[in-house]
Amino acid sequence: MDPDEVFKQGITKTKAVGNATGENLSRTFGLISGKSPKQPRVVEFTVCIPAMFKFGNAAQLVEKLEMLRILGAGRVVLYKTSVQPNVEAVLKLYTGDWSAGRETMETVVRSWRPPPAELHYRGQLAAVDDCLHRYGWLSHYVAFDDLDELMIPLQHANWSALIAERERVHPGKAAFMFRCSVMNGDHSSPARGFRDDALRYGSSVLSLTQRDAYVFLPSIRSKVIVNPRKVDTMAVHSVFKGSGVTDVIPVEQGLLYHYRWRPIRLCEPEVKDDRVAAMFGERLTLRLRYVWSRLKGVELGWQHPLERTDGIRWSCFRKAKEQKRRKTDKQNTA
Repeated sequence: MDPDEVFKQGITKTKAVGNATGENLSRTFGLISGKSPKQPRVVEFTVCIPAMFKFGNAAQLVEKLEMLRILGAGRVVLYKTSVQPNVEAVLKLYTGDWSAGRETMETVVRSWRPPPAELHYRGQLAAVDDCLHRYGWLSHYVAFDDLDELMIPLQHANWSALIAERERVHPGKAAFMFRCSVMNGDHSSPARGFRDDALRYGSSVLSLTQRDAYVFLPSIRSKVIVNPRKVDTMAVHSVFKGSGVTDVIPVEQGLLYHYRWRPIRLCEPEVKDDRVAAMFGERLTLRLRYVWSRLKGVELGWQHPLERTDGIRWSCFRKAKEQKRRKTDKQNTA
């Protein structure tokens, strides 16, 4: 049976999201419980990506989908409010390949037009719950993140190996949380051996290797992979309601890499972190070459950091230099 048909036959859940009532949301989105009949298309990992709005970065989308493939996703669900023509071409390629039987990773695009109510960021909370309950019964695990983020296992080849290890150490957890750190896109730092491909395909993974030293505390900008049988309601960065405990993955084992053009914490000390490129760069490059060979004439929609002129990083350098000068002057006059 098709997931949508099962979804329509489900039991309505009531909840509040933002200032909209649960009754209105359930009527609009059809939120249901996780119960469903048997369905053969069960995957280990479904990934839910909410709120594509006026989105035009085709390079980022292709890289995201290919990294998810490498990490072990069997299904990716994208919620689309509005996108640019170049992104539409990418979506058409991936969904068409799946429909024609040429793909092993299912790509689902769901039209998402929230009602005119006070919902969190274009219905993001409603979207993640929609995805949890629509596809949870077709998935061993459901992952939630954004297009500019990657949940990276740093000591394992993929999510499957990491989660298996965490389950062995801490069995029965409801969710696995990746703490967040920012990869800064306001200046270029291409990974060794990947500079040309980083430019050619607009790759954040290959072109950005400078990370904020600061790692956000758990539940602040974090993202999670959940066991859908133990989770009832999602928040954006954590589980809101469930029947188990969240396992916070140690940062040496896994990290949420957030690729941003503008820093969150201005003038934050940086560390060099090229582990993502070192672990996955070769496989990613092969996939990018293949996909973009089939997207002739489609614009990347991506701007290389060297071409940016916002000057944020340079202002930080000037600030640090001025602070050093003042400290020296103070010591000399002491």
